[in-house]
Amino acid sequence: MKKIIYWYFCGILFLDILLGFLLDYLSLESMLPLHPGQIIRGGILLIISTSLLKNQSSERFDYSKFMFITCVYLLCLGLVLGIQNKSFVGIGIEVYNLSKLIFVLLLAYYVQRNWVFFYSRADEIMKVNFIIFSLNLFFSFVTGLGLDTYGNIETATKGFLYGGNAASVLSIVFFSYYLFKWEDDFKSKIFTLIGFLNIYIVGTKVIFITPLILVLYFLLKIKWNAKRIAWTGILITPFLIYFGILIKPVVIEIFNNRYLSTLKRAGLYSSNGGGAFNEIILAYRRIEYVIEQTAYQISNFFISLFGIGRVGQMNFWELRNGSFDFAAMDFFDLIFQYGLIGGLLVFYFFFQALKKAWKIGISNPLSIAFFLILAYSFFGGYVLYSATAGTFLSFLTGIHLKGHPIQHS
Repeated sequence: MKKIIYWYFCGILFLDILLGFLLDYLSLESMLPLHPGQIIRGGILLIISTSLLKNQSSERFDYSKFMFITCVYLLCLGLVLGIQNKSFVGIGIEVYNLSKLIFVLLLAYYVQRNWVFFYSRADEIMKVNFIIFSLNLFFSFVTGLGLDTYGNIETATKGFLYGGNAASVLSIVFFSYYLFKWEDDFKSKIFTLIGFLNIYIVGTKVIFITPLILVLYFLLKIKWNAKRIAWTGILITPFLIYFGILIKPVVIEIFNNRYLSTLKRAGLYSSNGGGAFNEIILAYRRIEYVIEQTAYQISNFFISLFGIGRVGQMNFWELRNGSFDFAAMDFFDLIFQYGLIGGLLVFYFFFQALKKAWKIGISNPLSIAFFLILAYSFFGGYVLYSATAGTFLSFLTGIHLKGHPIQHS
């Protein structure tokens, strides 16, 4: 059974590329009642659920029992919220939404239960997926075939990946993972450079996070002394002058042609017609949505505790003519859908993993990857309810849930 889950982890991006090709590129989604990804993940969900039930015989209260309580509570709550809509379709939407959430939780639980097996293969899982991810992007970038990341940015592609946001989050996760392995071997250096090129090809906002990741790397991984600081200054100064004189115009042109429309699309940028970067909109769309959802929720004690469900959230934004039917910040969407009780039960596992990752240290490659994917979920969404990005969140959460120290040479 462990090998089945292992091969799922190794093949998740190949599966997503296959789905992107069949369902999106060839537009076959309407012809399939269930696509291959749903069938495979449904089978895995059934296998792990069986394992979870078997582990309830233990008298000790552990992650197994807490996970069981969480899943049963969410399913019961989802059914109640679905029945309130007096529609079989509403019940179906709630069950499907919860199945994606419970899949992420149970997969993390299974990795935690089989920590030694999966931790010993962690680098292999990351490497296989990184190679598949990179080849997929390079093929589309060179040939022009594949799916656009955003329709308004030429040459920005996600290859044949089914999920565009998964391409965005995984590009920064892979880049950071190999950057923090830079000193290990030559392969990690090459993979880091390829990872940065992947971020450029995907063409999303995560490219603006890369300077922060680089600063973290230099602060956490480099042992600084007066001599190293002096030599670094001597070596960097000519490059800064060269950048300022010759490369700056090229960078500005790339920004205007490639990333300006991305920021405008997200509501993070506007211009007064001159095309200059002159106004940052603080009332970012996600924050506006979160504020409105929270204001509605705290006005009703019952909704604060138990939420309004996925269907309720969809109806909420339909009545307000929202351009989206969710805030795209996973933590807040989860609380709005399933209340404070549901949200705290779910995020208990991620907070536990975060606490142990913090003890291990952010300079660990697996830890920095976990921090980033969790932060992306919190601020950017599209992870917790995403089959592809959620799978990587499950893997990295499960690795950090176990109490064993994670070593990194």
